[in-house]
Amino acid sequence: MTALSFVLVLICILSIWATVDLFREIRKGDKFELWWVFVFLLFPFVGPLIYFQYKY
Repeated sequence: MTALSFVLVLICILSIWATVDLFREIRKGDKFELWWVFVFLLFPFVGPLIYFQYKY
């Protein structure tokens, strides 16, 4: 596995994790900001990174 493919797999896993976490927050009924959905849709690779940086 090359370094580039490893980074792409890591980004995909992080993206899936962030999406699941976002929908868990919606389901719990906690304070949810709708603009995160648009960030994920517009920037599928960078959006989850921004989300986790903001959350933690």
